[in-house]
Amino acid sequence: MSLEAVKEITALEKSLEQEKADAAAAAKKSIADAEKAGEASVLAARQKAAEQVKEKLAGAEEKAGGVIRQIGNDTAQAKSALADRAESNMSKAVDLIVERVMALS
Repeated sequence: MSLEAVKEITALEKSLEQEKADAAAAAKKSIADAEKAGEASVLAARQKAAEQVKEKLAGAEEKAGGVIRQIGNDTAQAKSALADRAESNMSKAVDLIVERVMALS
């Protein structure tokens, strides 16, 4: 084998080694970029989920507030109705007591 052929083979081997190293570096960069993009995607999904939870919680709290107000209104109406009935019954009871006391006299 001639010296020129040996030099050519050596240069080719170095070139192939450099291409291999470049390919490995490119692969590492691609992996790092993909991991970074994946992390960003996960972070964005978490933020979106947190926003959705916040919105749903606000809606649930608003709905619960409406239910609580309605229960309060219903309770106030029931209380008023009971007070009216009690007043009516009190009047009837007083009349009955007066009538019985008068009957005893």
